[in-house]
Amino acid sequence: MLNPELKVGDRIVLIQMDDVFSPSTLERGEVISVSKDPFEDGILYGVKWDDGSSLSLISTQDMWMKEDYYDKKTKLTEGMSDDDVYNFLLDNSDLLGSFDWMWFKNQYLKKLQKSGIVNMFGASPFLYSGKEWILRFYDPIEGLEDEFYEVVDMADEARQKFAEGIIKYSMKSNTNLENLDSITRDIAKKLLVTYMRFY
Repeated sequence: MLNPELKVGDRIVLIQMDDVFSPSTLERGEVISVSKDPFEDGILYGVKWDDGSSLSLISTQDMWMKEDYYDKKTKLTEGMSDDDVYNFLLDNSDLLGSFDWMWFKNQYLKKLQKSGIVNMFGASPFLYSGKEWILRFYDPIEGLEDEFYEVVDMADEARQKFAEGIIKYSMKSNTNLENLDSITRDIAKKLLVTYMRFY
């Protein structure tokens, strides 16, 4: 489970943090304080990271798992085929069943990763922004032009499939879509973390 509530003493694994000085992805640490975020409607978790860093988690921006949950997931998926992992995640996720996950996993995200144009943990806009956005802000890497244009050619289809998934998810979970931009960003991050964590 991503972003569970934490208390002092909890051991955690970092999944994603938007900070240039952030610990490495999958760094472990211990929660040393819990306080209200003075700038947003959220919580700050002070963490003593195993690498010596002391950057706090921001509940409205960063992603984490509890260490025991992360280790359990890792153990449960060791040696599984792609289809078995997919079924495991489907059974344990309120998100993946709403999306054409196999298409995203086996086609779009795999090609995006091979293109090398973005760090995958920061690639969430590629799920919902479309072809014109990619062409406006990104250029192919030399030697990977074919992979780049394959992603570009699939980007509008990805945006459409992602929008359909958001609608299905909101109907299943009775999610209010008033704050659609925030929900879109949050779900895109979770899908990418799932992809990077298990694939």
